[in-house]
Amino acid sequence: MDTLRKVSIALVIGLAITVLCGLGFWQLMRLDWKNNLVSERNNGINNSVIEVNNSTDHLPQRLDWQRVEASGSWLPPVLTVGNRARSGIRGKEYIKPLKVTENLVVLVNLGWSRETNTGSVLTEIQRKYVGLDSVSGLATDRSEVQAKLTPNGDWTAFSPQDMKENLSMTNVALWTITKGELTENRLSSPQFESSLIDGYQPFVNTTPHLEYALTWFGIALVLVITAGIRLNWLSFIKKLK
Repeated sequence: MDTLRKVSIALVIGLAITVLCGLGFWQLMRLDWKNNLVSERNNGINNSVIEVNNSTDHLPQRLDWQRVEASGSWLPPVLTVGNRARSGIRGKEYIKPLKVTENLVVLVNLGWSRETNTGSVLTEIQRKYVGLDSVSGLATDRSEVQAKLTPNGDWTAFSPQDMKENLSMTNVALWTITKGELTENRLSSPQFESSLIDGYQPFVNTTPHLEYALTWFGIALVLVITAGIRLNWLSFIKKLK
């Protein structure tokens, strides 16, 4: 193999190795960012409860992953987010507006239940969640979440931005409340005489960024070794000397 051809192949291989290593370092950066996000959000869960009232700054970014408590009056209707699977079981999440002040309505996730329980859940909500009430749970910034209303009346995601247009309300907050307390089990037993499972879980990084990084670095290393053997660089370098 002539020198020019070897140099050309080496440049191509060098570019490929650079890209692979770049992807590996990018995954390490993503891992560091995700670990910081996990710490930040779980620290928010451990902070003191924020009371939502007239004096509270209701910016979604400030309340994101903070425990809150709000008092107000329940408004119709009941909204459902469909196709919400838990441990392989299909179900729905049930949403209801809570009017906290004249200028603030917060959408509250009352909990999850199996699809087969829809009738009993709606009956329970119509019986329990009426009039004045107080609710506590986890606030979440959903200002960038988008959703659509399906033909069967379920929403594809929990999006106050899109839901408020369907509700004909202009004062709906872009942050929401997930009712309940911190739980490790997404299928924990519902409260006594309730078909709904409420509560929230700690934020966990489920993306194996480190494994991805090692994979990219491993491919780069194999490419270096393979190229060295195929191109016989050791002999080539000796000739240059």
